[in-house]
Amino acid sequence: MEASAAMPAQRTTYEKLRRELRRRLADNLRSERKRLGLTQERTAERAGYSLQYFQRIEREMVNVPLDTVARLANALQVDPVQLMGRRIGRA
Repeated sequence: MEASAAMPAQRTTYEKLRRELRRRLADNLRSERKRLGLTQERTAERAGYSLQYFQRIEREMVNVPLDTVARLANALQVDPVQLMGRRIGRA
């Protein structure tokens, strides 16, 4: 009985974490892209993705595999950890 009661709480925690990670990635991706003076189209091209997919990432609409995070980081010449960490340029 205790296990079933914990499931909704775990799910809520998971959903919050997933939203936060999507937000961090999107914010950091946008921040770095703009810092470099790149358009969404050029960044997507450099990473090897379609503009539509890249836009969905920046709008927090898709779950992004770690391989994609690595490719995006490479396109922006940053460490992948930076893209997933605390928001760049914020305390």
